[in-house]
Amino acid sequence: MMRYRKTEMARAIDLRERRKQAGISTEEMADILGCADSKHVSAIEIGKCAITITKAARAAYRLQAITVEIEGVGRVAVVPVKEKAKPIVTDLRPGEAAWIALEEYKEAVESLEQLQRTLIAHDRDRLIKLYEQIVCDPQHAAALLATSIDKIDPTVGVESRLNHARKLAAKGIDIDTVAA
Repeated sequence: MMRYRKTEMARAIDLRERRKQAGISTEEMADILGCADSKHVSAIEIGKCAITITKAARAAYRLQAITVEIEGVGRVAVVPVKEKAKPIVTDLRPGEAAWIALEEYKEAVESLEQLQRTLIAHDRDRLIKLYEQIVCDPQHAAALLATSIDKIDPTVGVESRLNHARKLAAKGIDIDTVAA
């Protein structure tokens, strides 16, 4: 009879780097993770031992986030979610979603002006904030708008994506390399 693990195992990609940035010793991390000792933490950090998803979540709550690699899945960000998060709005009308998208796009355009200076300054923390404003916020707003339109007519999005793929192909752009 074959035995299976009850929890998924993963390889910690950036645990050591994030732990050091936070000024946490391996002994303290052992307490956070619930490991036997600092040697076990070191083994997890260098990839000799796997980390459970539960331990990765514990680390993420203390370090704000960590990256793990799960076999058959790939790299995954483990990020804690605040318990008092606002409820997810899913019943927007297209007009409401369009206003949200417009506001996010305006903020993204304003943030683009700071991008070059941030890149030259090698300011990683600022670059993370700009990426959120320039990439993440507009993507989320576009998804809200797409969802609201799809509720009215689910074929509109499909046909639009096909037209877009044809346009990219006509320009010689490999559609498999374009981010989704």
